[in-house]
Amino acid sequence: KVGTMRYRTGTEYVEVDGTELVTNGDFATDSDWTKETGWTIASGVASYNGTSANNAIYQSPGITTGSIYRVSFSIVNYVGGTLVGNLSGGQTTGGTGNITANGDYSFNITASGPLCIFRSTASFNGSIDNVSVMEVTAEDASYADMCMQTGASTYEWVNIVRNTY
Repeated sequence: KVGTMRYRTGTEYVEVDGTELVTNGDFATDSDWTKETGWTIASGVASYNGTSANNAIYQSPGITTGSIYRVSFSIVNYVGGTLVGNLSGGQTTGGTGNITANGDYSFNITASGPLCIFRSTASFNGSIDNVSVMEVTAEDASYADMCMQTGASTYEWVNIVRNTY
C-alpha cells in the first residue's frame, strides 16, 4: 500500500581508503610471500600439494591488530582438503572458516596479528589467486523505506532515510 513504511537495520563495511595492502596478490612472481613446505608459486597462482596439514603461505602487509579488513581471494584447481585464511600472528583457527571448494571468497575479519595467512588445515590440495586485503570500517546501516506509487499501476520501495550516526 502506498505510504507503508519498512525499516531495515544492520552493518555495512565500507573501505577506509581503498589502499591494497597485499603485495603480489595475483602471484605474478614468486616473491613477497613466505612459503612453508608444500607451497609453490607458479603460473599466476599459489598452490599447495596436500601433503600435510598446518603448512602456510603468508606475508605481513602492514595490518593493525584490532582493525577490520576485507580479505578477498579465489580458490582454483581445488582437489580436496581444507584451507583457512586469517589475519593473525599465526593462529590456525577463526578467520574465513573452512574453505573446501573452488570459488571467489570475501570476508570481513578483525585482525588478531600482523600476518595475512592461508593455512592448510586438512591436507588442502589446490591453488589460491587474486588475494586482496583492504581496511574497512563498520557503519550503521539503518534504513527507512516508503512504498511509493511510480506509475498508474506500479509501486516501488523508495529509500527515504539512511541513518549514519
